[in-house]
Amino acid sequence: MHSVVFDLWRLNWDMSGWYICERDMYLLGDHVAYVMCIPRLSWRGMVRRIVKKAKLVMMKLTENFSLQELLYSVRANLESYTEQYSPGPEIEANLKELCTKILQPLRDSVGPVRISSGYRCKRLNKKIGGVSTSQHVTGQAADISVLGMHVQAVVQKIIELNLPFDQ
Repeated sequence: MHSVVFDLWRLNWDMSGWYICERDMYLLGDHVAYVMCIPRLSWRGMVRRIVKKAKLVMMKLTENFSLQELLYSVRANLESYTEQYSPGPEIEANLKELCTKILQPLRDSVGPVRISSGYRCKRLNKKIGGVSTSQHVTGQAADISVLGMHVQAVVQKIIELNLPFDQ
């Protein structure tokens, strides 16, 4: 097997052709890595995927939240729901507003906030049993946790900071 290493990506080649292994990083206390391999891509396909992934990694919604963090879904990757990572400008704007008005102020007050579920494409939302009117589908909701804080304490902090929320 041959391997070519990029900054966040490793391209491997074996007898069946090239395939890409992506190493994505996201914050959960410390950085946690996961690896996803995509078999036999053409060079053009690999370059497109690398460029798209780089844009997601680099697009900051606020100081501490990236677009990739709010789009990432293990289930979407397993089901190959590529539309999960192409939400469109309206949804990106909603995610930016969510981060600006709620998530970043909360993080500034309590420290790192973990996003367990942000945006969900319609197919993903249906697959996991979400309601069709879920605000996740419009990029206006995120399921979060704060290390070392009970759910009730997080809710109380959101109320105390007078952050806009409805659920």
